[in-house]
Amino acid sequence: MPSLTIRELYVAELTDLYDAEQQVLRELPLLAAGSTSPDLRDAFDEHYRQTLRQVERLEALFRYLDERPRGPGCRPLRALIEDARIRNNRLDRGAELDAALIALAQRIEHYEIAGYRSASAYAERLLDTNGVDVLQETLAEENGM
Repeated sequence: MPSLTIRELYVAELTDLYDAEQQVLRELPLLAAGSTSPDLRDAFDEHYRQTLRQVERLEALFRYLDERPRGPGCRPLRALIEDARIRNNRLDRGAELDAALIALAQRIEHYEIAGYRSASAYAERLLDTNGVDVLQETLAEENGM
């Protein structure tokens, strides 16, 4: 089996991130709807808008690289969300569910931070300064959450 190049790893990481962000876009309205705290609902709504901008950046980066997302997508995030849904379905709306929603959001953010750091490292290795700039902008947003 041939080994992967740094560019292939880079594109795979970007693909994973793109799919992860798409999953987050589908999940955030559900998180907001399940929340009883107006502040938490507002935070989920703001994160939705931020995620839209991050998806646009990833799409621009794929165009810049003349690549397309390819591969299986982000199965780990899919599993994380499914696990949280099963657990959260056992909670009544209220403070406990809000706490569980926050915990899920934090897990997702940590996953994304690791992915953006990895992609940025690949971009640096490839001397892709545009990619580094784009990924660092998103990483700064992710770290701010």
